[in-house]
This record gives sequence, C-alpha cells and structure tokens, in this order.
Amino acid sequence: MLGAVPAPARDAETYLRELGEELLVAERHPFTFERLPRVAEILEAAGVLDPGVTARVVAEYATAFRLRGNGWRGLAQANGAVAVPLAHVRVVAGPWEVTTTSPPFVVERVQLGEDHVSFEAHGFLAPGAPSGRAPAAAPGSPVPASFTVADATGTAATATNAGGGWSSHSWESRFASSTPLDPATPWIEIAGQRIDLPPERHTTAAAWVEDIPVGDAVQGALWHTLAGDVVGRHRMDRGALEDAVEALVATGARPADDPVLEGLGRVSAAISGTGGRSGPLPPPWSAWLRRRSRADGPVGQLSLAVGLEDIDGCNLRLDALRSNAEGFSLRLAASPGTVILGHPGMRRSLVFWAEDDRGNAYLGGPGNNGGGGEKAEGDVEFTGPLDPTARLLRLLPTGQHRRGVVEVPLDELVASR
Repeated sequence: MLGAVPAPARDAETYLRELGEELLVAERHPFTFERLPRVAEILEAAGVLDPGVTARVVAEYATAFRLRGNGWRGLAQANGAVAVPLAHVRVVAGPWEVTTTSPPFVVERVQLGEDHVSFEAHGFLAPGAPSGRAPAAAPGSPVPASFTVADATGTAATATNAGGGWSSHSWESRFASSTPLDPATPWIEIAGQRIDLPPERHTTAAAWVEDIPVGDAVQGALWHTLAGDVVGRHRMDRGALEDAVEALVATGARPADDPVLEGLGRVSAAISGTGGRSGPLPPPWSAWLRRRSRADGPVGQLSLAVGLEDIDGCNLRLDALRSNAEGFSLRLAASPGTVILGHPGMRRSLVFWAEDDRGNAYLGGPGNNGGGGEKAEGDVEFTGPLDPTARLLRLLPTGQHRRGVVEVPLDELVASR
C-alpha cells in the first residue's frame, strides 16, 4: 500500500538483495525480474544506493534469472539495445476506397520507406463473421492474407497481413512488404487499383529536444514511474509505483507522510477509482482526467515528417497523427525498440505526454507494434479524444532528463472523407 510504514529503516543494498531473492523464488512469469531494476533506479535517485552497487546487484540477479531460462537472455539483449539512426519515410494520408475486390476495402495510410512499403486498411464483413484479434494468417481470420502492390516504375511486391483485428462487422490491419517501392512514385497500385499520391508535403510542425529542469530527482522519478504504470497497468504483475514508494519508505529515503507521496496517492486513487483520498490533483493529472472519458474528438489524420534524437538515449521518427471521436494515436518508429514495445518486462524509458492550447493533457501508451530491441514501429494510443476546439497540439515524449517537443497545428488535420 502507498505510504506503508516499515520500521526501522533498512539498509538499501540489503533491501534490494532481499527483493531479488523474493523474485527468484516467486517468479510468477518470466518478466518478474524487471521489478528489481525499477526499484534500484528509485533508490539510486534517492541517494541511498551507490550507482556501482546498483549495477552489481542487478547484474548478479539478472545472471541468476537468465540461468533459469524463460527467455531472459533475449529480454536482456532487448533492454540493452542502443539507439540507431532512423531513416526518413514518406507517409501519405488517405483514405482511398479500393473497389477491385469484393467486398471493397479502404486504405487509410500508405508508408514508403527505403527498405519497405506498408499501408493500413479496413473493410467490412458479412453478418455472422467470427470476432477476435490474431496475427497474420490466423486460422479463421477474415482479414485478407495479402495484397499485391506496385509503383510507377513497374516494381511489384506482395504486402502481407502484419497482424490485425476484426469484429462481427469489420476488420482492420496493416499490410507490409520488405520489398521497397519507389518513395517518390506519383501513384501506387493496390489490388489492381491505381491510387494517385499527392506530392510529399512537409508538415509545419516545429520540433526540438530540451532538457528538463533539474529538481527533486526522487519526485521526478516517481511521477515518471506513475505515468508509466498508468499506461502499462494491465500488463504488469505489480504496480511500479507501489514498489517504488514501498522501497523509499522501507529504507528511510522518504517518510511515509511525505507530501510528494501523498500527492501520488491522491492521483493513484483518482485513477483507480478507489477513493479514500481527498484534495486537488497536481498537474498535469487534473487536466488529463478532464478529457479521459469524452467522445467528441475530431475525425481525421495528418502526415508528419518529424525526427527527434537523443531523448535520454532514444531516437524517434513521428510519421502520422490520427484522431477519432474516442481518442487519437501517433504512428512512429523508435530506437531502441523497447520505447514502444508493449511486451511486459521491457523497460520503456519514455512516457508519451501531450497537451493542447485549451489546457488539456493526454497520456499515451503502446498500441499495435512490431520490431525488436534495436528498432520498432507502431502506435502510441492516447487516452481521451482531442478537444475539438483545440488548434495546437504539443506532443511531449518525456524521459527523466530530456524531452522532445513537437508542436502540431491541428488546422492541418486532414478530415476523413
């Protein structure tokens, strides 16, 4: 429980080692170990654990977990990946209806890169079709297995289903091929139908990376942890925030009645709906709650061509923004890939905040994605829809020391037809 009071204060290294032993015995799933480095980072930020001791203890228990198998070697490699440059891609927003198939389907967005071509599409199903979510070529999937794509130079490729979902009446998926088409092609052919592509247009979004003002290191780490816990709560065995607060109080790094911990408790209770704590929420959480349950967002999408480098050692390429009545999402590539991979146990060093010119805040978490430790592509899905009266959106991928800032004029949002 947040704010629990163990006494007397325990030695930080001993506490960390005891947690490692507890996790070795419990090991409820192969990603349990990631609780250890999260707690170690908080204790290090609090100044009660030397960085050298942190690295040694975590390395010792990581070795013990790897010796047990369960995929820990691959996980360690993924979490140890370093950032690589991300090549520019051409992203063109639709939609376009393809009528050469029966029934027809709609292409929402096309992406042309140096080493691939891909597009997002959706279609409709006859009544009574099965519902669910599955990878490409799943038995019983109503999502088409592949489509032939071609460009103006005569190059053709087979774009296969990269994993999609469906309901009783519709399907949606991304189709991709590692055979690239000409990024400058004036048109693309999908399933035998030609789609004219407008010339590449550079977004007017301004982008930069800035340092986060130095403040209370523990407070910053806790708020960062809470945001990550919110977007990953349904995937985690135990809340990262609860682990962090328990460790700080147990080692005497923070008193149980610390105002920072009290503020964290109010936010946590408001998010979970458990109540029990009163008082105003600190920013940006009050602004985040305001839009979380609305359904009045604008509908449309906007192609982006924005790169951000070295946000706490992470590189990002922002490809497109898509908005609907219930929420909005950001299509992007990231290196290391763990920044957006939603698999449990992979540490996501960035938290994706956004804010608009109407005083609203939004928090994003990983959606559909694919890739590995070095690079991944996918979606970040934000809670709450965009304010329909907002005219400027600031995307804020945030680390503990640096953050990216991308100012997107919403007047340029391409309305879906």
